[in-house]
Amino acid sequence: HRRGALKEAYSRRIDRPNLRRARALHFTTTVERDESVWQGIEWGERAFVIPPPWVAPKAVAPRKIRAKRRTVLFLSRLHPVKNVELLLAAWPLVRMEHPDARLLIAGDGDASYVRALRAQAAPIGDSIEFLGFVGGLQKATLLGKSDIFVLPSLHENFGIAVLEALACGLPVVVTRAVQLSGFVAEHLLGVIPE
Repeated sequence: HRRGALKEAYSRRIDRPNLRRARALHFTTTVERDESVWQGIEWGERAFVIPPPWVAPKAVAPRKIRAKRRTVLFLSRLHPVKNVELLLAAWPLVRMEHPDARLLIAGDGDASYVRALRAQAAPIGDSIEFLGFVGGLQKATLLGKSDIFVLPSLHENFGIAVLEALACGLPVVVTRAVQLSGFVAEHLLGVIPE
């Protein structure tokens, strides 16, 4: 919703005519379909909700959570909508229950915002590590060595990082504002706190 006037003009001249002519539309979640009403177009029977592919739980190798050191991973761009502030505020409570737990924050964003997050994390101690942007093999390694994935977003259209974590066998903690939260709940893949 940045550059509103430009996006509205683009939408009016290009997107909406294309969407009106489309014979079918693919949505990954019912929430995504329901939120699309802002387009002002009635989808009718042209709208298909096809969730991410899912392998039955029996086919997924069980992931062992290490008894001593639990590694919680946040992997996304660093932006206020991702609600990292809430995660940092909750982290001392996690540490009370699991003193050896550590939080890895992977992602990058506006330098002043990242500085503010680091300042919020500083009094908590060395259990939080900011890794910056990760990709490719580094990202795969990070997912492989983590025990839990967390994404406390205030709004998340889809949450591809959640799907990547699930594909690695990680349980996830997501808010209801992450559109994949219904998928997570349906398949008992993690926790969706209030």
